[in-house]
Amino acid sequence: MSVVTPPAAISGEAGVPFVDGEDTDRDGVCDRYEDTLGSDPLRGDTDRDGLPDFSEIIGGFNLTDPTTPAPDQVAYILGSTGATLDFPLRVTLEGSGQGYSGEFRVRSDALDPRGYTAKDFFEGAIAISGEPPDNVRGVQSESERFMSVMGKTRLSFQLHFRVRTEELPRCAIAYPFEYRMKADDGRFATARDYVLVVVPESSNGERRSFCVPEVCL
Repeated sequence: MSVVTPPAAISGEAGVPFVDGEDTDRDGVCDRYEDTLGSDPLRGDTDRDGLPDFSEIIGGFNLTDPTTPAPDQVAYILGSTGATLDFPLRVTLEGSGQGYSGEFRVRSDALDPRGYTAKDFFEGAIAISGEPPDNVRGVQSESERFMSVMGKTRLSFQLHFRVRTEELPRCAIAYPFEYRMKADDGRFATARDYVLVVVPESSNGERRSFCVPEVCL
């Protein structure tokens, strides 16, 4: 498993020109939009949480709140062909006696010139355990399913990601996704947003900045 730390540089240093609107901090979010959102047009990462404003917007997070996304909502993987990541994920729900299955879903498109989304890195997930154990009748690991869940229960999963392409950009890209719980009756019990960040490294080991769009939001 490859483990990396969040990128240090989060300004628009990818060499992409902006052709619409003013984007003083070159973070991919136009100054006028930042005024509307209450974010800082002079700082690429308004809340200084390590994820630039543009990436927080497409991920559905609050770019002025450093507590969102929470640390357990961001998965960092090294942008090297063959790199893998096992990402732990926990969901708390109020079980009604039904079975509940996890479901991976792409939330929105990422800023990737190849058209890749989080799904292109996702290789599957397994159900691990429930807490307290007595609230769960059984675990069907490979199908991401917990049987007969009763009461307030914390369900644990493990998501597996892999970098399969050799066409890697020279800047970090955030890929938003959602993981939701579906009951046996077809209803969705709960869902939570996450983001997979693919972080390339330069030849000298320095971390790259995040990619920015050609036209700011």
